Amino acid sequence: MSNSNTHGDTLDSTLVDRNCVNNQQSQHSMPCHNTPQPSVHLTVSTIHDLHTHYASFITDFDLQRIVHTLRSSLRDEIPLLNEISGLKLSVKTMCNQVAVLEQDLDDANQYSRRHCVIVSNVPENEDESTDGILKQIAIDNGSNIVLSDIDSSHRNGPPKKNDGKHRDIIVNFTNYKAKTDFIKS
Repeated sequence: MSNSNTHGDTLDSTLVDRNCVNNQQSQHSMPCHNTPQPSVHLTVSTIHDLHTHYASFITDFDLQRIVHTLRSSLRDEIPLLNEISGLKLSVKTMCNQVAVLEQDLDDANQYSRRHCVIVSNVPENEDESTDGILKQIAIDNGSNIVLSDIDSSHRNGPPKKNDGKHRDIIVNFTNYKAKTDFIKS
């Protein structure tokens, strides 16, 4: 008994009585093996054709169901996609606004810093007065700066432990002339 998988070969072990198949389909009570009828040899191509026919029937039904599901899903997703597009546009607009505001803030800070000077390498002492230190530096260098020319001054950052480095002094002068006089000295 040899079953061949080659297209067109007959399957020797598969003999089907045509009336038996018809009787089973019409549900007659006549036994199939008692009725002598011509038999049909099922070939691989016949089985393949039957398989293809039933597979396409199932596939068409499945495809219809999938298409219906996809259409429903897309109907639900289209408003979401539109909303996402709108949100992306809003985010882009806000990012541009933030960039403009950051530039404006930087310009404003730069203008406020135009009266500032950073003084480095000045030894630190406990209970020091940075205004007094700056006044002494101005006197030592021949500048005519008075305390009223200094709006504010302080050390930059938190106190450091004894690492040998001194924090810078940031001084904000009341006017640009006082700043240039201090720098020139």
